[in-house]
Amino acid sequence: MRQMGEPPLEVSKDVFVALAAENPELLMEPARDGTLIVMPPTGSNASRRNVELLVYLGAWNRTSRAGIAFDSSGGFELSDSAIR
Repeated sequence: MRQMGEPPLEVSKDVFVALAAENPELLMEPARDGTLIVMPPTGSNASRRNVELLVYLGAWNRTSRAGIAFDSSGGFELSDSAIR
């Protein structure tokens, strides 16, 4: 476990992909500089609100045919190499 004051953990893209595959229950993102960001799960109230928003977004997107909608667990590689 990392102690306060220690530098953040940095990982390569390949290591991140392996970590994410081996730990699907963790919410992780690598920043542009390779720093690994691990986020705690949301509470039940936030989770409930997120479901409501996703239902509305999906219904709107289905009728508007504006594109493709994703939930918050989808990961995308950005132009600066971060995966969010």
